[in-house]
Amino acid sequence: FASYTVGDLVARVSYINPDQRVDNLGFGNKEELSVSFDYKVGQFSVGAGYVSNAGFVEDREIFGLTSEYALNDTTNIGLQYVNFKPGIGDAADEEAGFTLYGNTKFGDIGVGAFISSSDANYTEDDIAFGIGASYDLGGANLAGTIQKGFLGETYADVGVSFSF
Repeated sequence: FASYTVGDLVARVSYINPDQRVDNLGFGNKEELSVSFDYKVGQFSVGAGYVSNAGFVEDREIFGLTSEYALNDTTNIGLQYVNFKPGIGDAADEEAGFTLYGNTKFGDIGVGAFISSSDANYTEDDIAFGIGASYDLGGANLAGTIQKGFLGETYADVGVSFSF
């Protein structure tokens, strides 16, 4: 992994060889290469990323674009596009989707939400969405979310993180 920053531009590259510990993963054994770029100008941020042989599977490719706007120092809204080429033979279809997200803070309370679309053939629903909140306890943070996924499932989580 290498990262390089020039002004408001951040470039990253990563190379992973799966043969470090395993001779055959059963579904592929290809080297994974990824690159990403982020650029920020004023209140706008944009990013792009690409992964080749994702998860060590030959020809599995993932490409993403993200744009975000900071309404102020505590509120952001963004839009993300992801394209996924499974690389698992001709039976697997290419997938794509969009996610609209936002987050804000009100004092010690943070709130975030998202809504996503997917054109994948295996999904039960074309839309997934969720909302979450966090509360700064001063040295600890309490957070939770509730989400509805593409397969029709609804799940929630709650957690506490500590800072020392």
